[in-house]
Amino acid sequence: MFAAARKVLSWPFRRSVETSAFSVYDVIRTHRASWRGDVLPGGESGAKAFRDQVWNLQDIIVEIPGPVMLDTALGWVVRGREVLVRASPLIALQAPNLPLPDYLKGLWSKALPDRRRNVVWLPYGAGNYFHLINDFLGGLKLLSERYDLADWEVLTPPVVLRNPVFQEMVSLSTTLSKVSFTEYNPKRWITCDRLLSAGTSFSSWHTIQGARSLLDKLPRVSSAPPLDRIFLSRRGGVRTADNIDELAQALAERGFREVAFEGLPFVEQRDIINRAGMIVALHGAGIVNLGFHERPHAASLLEIAASNGIHPCYAFLTQEGGMNYQVLLCPPMDPVSGKFHVPVEAVLSLVENMLDARKGQSGAAVVTAVVK
Repeated sequence: MFAAARKVLSWPFRRSVETSAFSVYDVIRTHRASWRGDVLPGGESGAKAFRDQVWNLQDIIVEIPGPVMLDTALGWVVRGREVLVRASPLIALQAPNLPLPDYLKGLWSKALPDRRRNVVWLPYGAGNYFHLINDFLGGLKLLSERYDLADWEVLTPPVVLRNPVFQEMVSLSTTLSKVSFTEYNPKRWITCDRLLSAGTSFSSWHTIQGARSLLDKLPRVSSAPPLDRIFLSRRGGVRTADNIDELAQALAERGFREVAFEGLPFVEQRDIINRAGMIVALHGAGIVNLGFHERPHAASLLEIAASNGIHPCYAFLTQEGGMNYQVLLCPPMDPVSGKFHVPVEAVLSLVENMLDARKGQSGAAVVTAVVK
C-alpha cells in the first residue's frame, strides 16, 4: 500500500538522463573493478556470485545552472517535472530502485522556498564511515581539483556535521578547513542557483587515496609497538556473528586483539590499522581504514561475511592496494536477527594458512566458501 501511495504522489515526475542543459558533465576516469584472483576453491553458488561481480565505475563531475530543486530526503535533483538522474551520479550505483520524489512535497517547497546560491550536493555519506570517506570526502577531492570550494556552500547532513570523526577530519585538512559546511533539513527541499556534484569510483584504491590526500595535516603514524594481529569485530546491530564470543575467544588464544572502531577518533583508527599485519574482520565500514595503511603489501585481510550479504568492495580495494586477501562466506544471515553463524574452525584454518604464507606474498586474492 505504501509503495502504491508513493507511486501516485510521484506520478507527475519523469526521469531524464539528458545532460544537454548541464554546464559540465565530465567523466574524469573510468575504472573497471572485477575479481582478479586465480584461485577459487569449492564452487558453491555464493562464491561464484562473489567472483562474477564486475563493476564499471566512473569518476564524474557535474555542474548545473539553476534554478534546480534538491529532494534532500532522497537525493534527487529536480528541474520542473524532470528528475535529473545524471545530476546525482552515485544514485544509479547505490540506489538504482530509488523512488521518484513526492510531488506534493515539491509544491510545498516551492511555496515556502529555501533558496541557496552556489551549492555542492553530495547526498551520500550520512551515518556510515565508509560512505563518509568514499562518497563525501572522495567527491570533495574530485571537486577541489577543479573548483575553489571556499566559493561554494557544501550541504551537509546533520548527522555528519555532528560526527566527531568528521570534525576531526576537517581539522586535519587545509582544504576542508576553508569550506562552508552547511546543515540542511532533510524534510525540506532546497532551491539553488548553481549546483555542483560528483560521483566517485566505489571502493577503489585511488578514490580512498584521493580522500586521504585531503588530510594533509595528518600526524605521523604512531610509533607504538606493532599489534601484528587484530580482530575487527561487530557486536551490535546486524551483519554480526551469533557466536561472536566464541570467535573472539578463539582468535584471542592465537594472539589477536579484538578492536571495535566505532567511537574511536580517526587518527587512532588509522594508527591501529597501521600497526596490524594480519587482520580478521567481520564485513563492515571500518575495513575501509585499510586504505590508510602505509605498507599495504605487508598487510593481510581475512574478511568474514554471510553468503546472502556478499559485497566485494573490500576485495577490490585490497587487491588494488596489493594486500593479501581472503574471504570466508558463511551460512546466510537470519532474516529476523540479522546475524549469521561463523564456522570458527574454518576461520582458524584460514588464519594459519595466511600467517604461513604472509611473508613474501604479493596480494593474491582467494575466496573460500563455507555455505551450509
